[in-house]
Amino acid sequence: MKKTTFCLVLLFTILCFLQPGYAGSPLTLSSNGNGALLAMFSDTAREGSPLVRKAEGFSATRGEILEAVYELLGWGHELRVLPRICGEDPLFCLSSSVRPRPPEPFLESPQERATQEDIRLLLEWVSECRTSMVWNFSVEGKALHLRLHKEGIAAGSETWEVCLEKGLEESAALEKLAGLSEAGWPAALRKAPDGLWDLIVGPYPSFLEASRAFAALPRIPGMHMTPPPFLPASPPLFWAALVSENGLLPEIRLASEIGKSRATLSELAQAFEAEGGINGGFFSGPVPIGTLVIHGILFHQSYGDRSAIGLAPDRAPVFGNGAVELEVETEKGTFRLDRLNERPRPGEISFLFESRPFRDPAGLESEDVMEIPLDLELGEGGSNPPIPGLLAASGKTRDGLDSVKESRIRLQTAWSDRNFEGRDLVIQAGPAIVRNGQINGEPESFSEDTRLGRHPRSMVGWDGSSLWWIVVDGRNPSHSMGLTLEEAAGLALSLGLADVLNLDGGGSSSLWWKDGLVSSPSGGSERPIPYAILFKTASGNVFK
Repeated sequence: MKKTTFCLVLLFTILCFLQPGYAGSPLTLSSNGNGALLAMFSDTAREGSPLVRKAEGFSATRGEILEAVYELLGWGHELRVLPRICGEDPLFCLSSSVRPRPPEPFLESPQERATQEDIRLLLEWVSECRTSMVWNFSVEGKALHLRLHKEGIAAGSETWEVCLEKGLEESAALEKLAGLSEAGWPAALRKAPDGLWDLIVGPYPSFLEASRAFAALPRIPGMHMTPPPFLPASPPLFWAALVSENGLLPEIRLASEIGKSRATLSELAQAFEAEGGINGGFFSGPVPIGTLVIHGILFHQSYGDRSAIGLAPDRAPVFGNGAVELEVETEKGTFRLDRLNERPRPGEISFLFESRPFRDPAGLESEDVMEIPLDLELGEGGSNPPIPGLLAASGKTRDGLDSVKESRIRLQTAWSDRNFEGRDLVIQAGPAIVRNGQINGEPESFSEDTRLGRHPRSMVGWDGSSLWWIVVDGRNPSHSMGLTLEEAAGLALSLGLADVLNLDGGGSSSLWWKDGLVSSPSGGSERPIPYAILFKTASGNVFK
């Protein structure tokens, strides 16, 4: 059978046995031996051992069957990513480094037709994979080191089967199995503890599908619908990391630089020809949440006392409280500045860069806002030129701006943690999940679900010589379940990281390598973000 035809059979089998809500007919499943053969692997992944099915006449190579089994186990993403980053056949690349290794015939001669002995060996391998299946892969780039990790197999979903008869002798059981299989039913035999056999049809991905089969099957006294037995397996987890040595700084690149309020990581990485990239801190619409310093210039105000990371060339990173207080100095005195690059809320004063780095900033859009065009100087005699923009005030704070007659004002900053002073890049996110080599449980005003639920995660950590920018995929029981923050901290400690900051997770979590994503966004597509953290980009201007 040609590979394309085999893959169509595989697709049907995956839908029939792994995906909830499939509405296809069971009558096409056993049209040839390949469907029943793959069902045996699915049975083994679900129950720990294969059921007896009529699978004679299958026609596929070892490589085709092995690829199909990887898909059934939830490892299809790895096979799809590897062609871009592995210099050899992706099936061999994955199989040669996964533990346990597939049977040697599948690696030595994948193009040969599979035999019954091959199937027996591969079923034993699938049974082993249920308890421990681990893969680590790494590749060097021009400036970065990429690491990939996968463990566990696809988590079982809710399924139903029709139990036709129980306690059958072997000869009678085999005869009834043959009759149902020839009629096109996905029939199987399960050996009971007493040595007798149960005759079942299915499993089906929903109660509704099982009930349709129940209604169409020949009526046998005592037949009933039931969930099949399920033996828990090691849950799936995938993470990817960009490892950068000390001294290699990433860049913050804004969606506004390409004329958008938000853009996907892929769009930004391609636009700026990045070798690697990851999403950054939290945001609301097109505006970041928390302190953001780009090229030594403060672009956005703090959000409470949440943790941050600060970077500068040839200096160890800073992890700590990322809060900074802002004041504007004028000839008449000083006053507090509430926001940067956001419209002021009632009773607030903000400064908006003329370049509008965050398009369509949220806030008041009314006549109650007073705006004064002027230039903003940064600190005491800084090397950066003054930034043109608008000083904006709302409500009663408008009265305080009447005395501002000059064309230039100065921004003064007071960091809660003075180690952040003079840093080229600061990103406030949080919470800090590892501090000084210990798990940190401070909530930093994040909800219980954010902290205690299993979600996709993005984080950055320091091992004493390199920064690790990590994305953990999640919310996908076939590919990767995600981690709680405590579990993410445990992963970070296992990698030797002493300080770790949690970044924005969930649907925002994504990691880029060279010409594509290596992570799998939880929503099925990338979420647009206001900025990205990129490595080795083409030149650009964040004030564009």
